[in-house]
Amino acid sequence: MKLSDTSRARAAWNRMGRVYDNLIHWLYERGDRTRAQRYASGLAQLLTKLGPEKRSIFAAECRSLVSEAEGNLQNAIKHREKEISLIRRLHRLARNTEGRDFAFRQYTHADLADRFAVLAMLHKENGDLNEAIDTLEKSKAYCRRHGIVFDEEPLLRDYQDESRGIEIVESNGHIAASRGTKRPPTTSASTAVHKLERQMGDVPMRDYQAQPA
Repeated sequence: MKLSDTSRARAAWNRMGRVYDNLIHWLYERGDRTRAQRYASGLAQLLTKLGPEKRSIFAAECRSLVSEAEGNLQNAIKHREKEISLIRRLHRLARNTEGRDFAFRQYTHADLADRFAVLAMLHKENGDLNEAIDTLEKSKAYCRRHGIVFDEEPLLRDYQDESRGIEIVESNGHIAASRGTKRPPTTSASTAVHKLERQMGDVPMRDYQAQPA
């Protein structure tokens, strides 16, 4: 059964959302990779059931999370970059259309900045500090262009200091670890799934899907 078979699609999306939420909880909030891997396995199985929805923004995010939980940072980066690309494409396609407000409610400029931060921390974890800095600098420029607060200034400063060989010393005299701690994206899976459900048709949320260039 593919998720585009609408008779059971809604239940499948709900199940996918619940597994996603548990994966986010154990991977980011609790930092328990062992527990997270159990939910990653379940989410990976659900991803194999996708029909046309396999091209959706949500699916790209899920693939990144699964890869991260499994320790495959290269794949996690690839899928997170795909998610960012799809969000930017959604914004571009929706601009100057009647659906603009709806599209930007699904993924705001702040949501996209949040994804840049997660991507930067993945690059850092993968040993590519320069790419992490570059990603945060792009995010900072993006936030400036769209008039939103860049929340990752302390993280960017830490990475830049580390790149220059400057150690961060805490008040107790200990060398501090980086401030970078991955956190859940600002839009939860449950919210995303509910938005999908409201638009359910033969293919949920056409705007969430990658269209041919």
